[in-house]
Amino acid sequence: MMSMGNNAVVDGQVLTGAKTSGYVNSDLKWETSEQTDIGIDLRFLGNALTFTADYFHKKTKDMLLNVALPEYTGFRTMKVNKGSVKNEGVEMEASYRFHVRQVNLRLGANVSYVKNTVTDIGDERIGLDILGGGLGGTVTWMESGKPYGFFYGYVHDGIFQNQAEIDAYVTADGTPKQLNAQPGDVRYKDLDGKDGITGEDRTMIGNPNPDWTYGFTLNAEWRGFDVYAFFQGVHGNDIYRLYRRANITYANWDETWLDRWHGEGTSNWMPRIAEGDPNNNTTWVSNLFVEDGSYLRLKVLQIGYQLPQQLLRKAFIKNLRLFAQGENLFTITNYTGIDPEVGTRNGFDGGTYPQARTFTFGANITF
Repeated sequence: MMSMGNNAVVDGQVLTGAKTSGYVNSDLKWETSEQTDIGIDLRFLGNALTFTADYFHKKTKDMLLNVALPEYTGFRTMKVNKGSVKNEGVEMEASYRFHVRQVNLRLGANVSYVKNTVTDIGDERIGLDILGGGLGGTVTWMESGKPYGFFYGYVHDGIFQNQAEIDAYVTADGTPKQLNAQPGDVRYKDLDGKDGITGEDRTMIGNPNPDWTYGFTLNAEWRGFDVYAFFQGVHGNDIYRLYRRANITYANWDETWLDRWHGEGTSNWMPRIAEGDPNNNTTWVSNLFVEDGSYLRLKVLQIGYQLPQQLLRKAFIKNLRLFAQGENLFTITNYTGIDPEVGTRNGFDGGTYPQARTFTFGANITF
């Protein structure tokens, strides 16, 4: 099938062009995974105390990736089998059932540690647009020796407070490193020490993959009352928070910009707001937008009461339990965005709809 509209200008004339609607890579095949697991499973005190642990080493090769093609082919990318990635870590889970006087208790916990590394995609660095591009440029990338989907960009090195600081930030031959900078703009770190600030000064500025993922539960029963609580969290991951689309000139600014630079000494992190963004304060990918994504959240809390049997018999009811439940009741985090639980876009938060806080009241009745 051919698609029209691929016109070209030759000798001043617009010529109608067409190209195939798609292509087929006949060499594509499924990814291959190899995994080693070593585990233990322990039971004590008549299964009242349990513990399991599992070490895993997983290698995935022949990944399905989009690689760049010469533009004369008519296509920008092509899906191929390329590279390998390694995931290594440990998972642990424990539970303990016991009672204190008339209170029956059960505690449970699980935790996992994972180290993710792209082990081989050759010498190139591949941008993963589907996981965080379009809002200020490609954010997530993959490269040999780095974690999958790491954030790649410029390093924020403070705010120019006055013209003297801009004039002093020059190359060895005296050329200003940031030609369009004004007081209140971001000073970007010159990592390679030459030619001012260029694409070669970009580096890894964050990792969206958590080191630790964990959760724990509490069950308690006492004289017909019962309580269930479930906590969940992650630690060691970063979030790239960019709510403002760079391609929408008059979009709203979030409240963090209330702390922007508006005069010497007012801020050394949030830059001024400038029409057209001549210094690329917000249009360049940088650690200005990278934040710690660690959090602990109370996901579920339920409190119930089982009515006594002697009261229920008179109403011809076998069992009646009343309960109240809350979800996402509170979150402990340093993240300044709406919700740190944004994992649907590999750590990129472009305004992901937050988890709702809900309350439920109900009854379980058996006649």
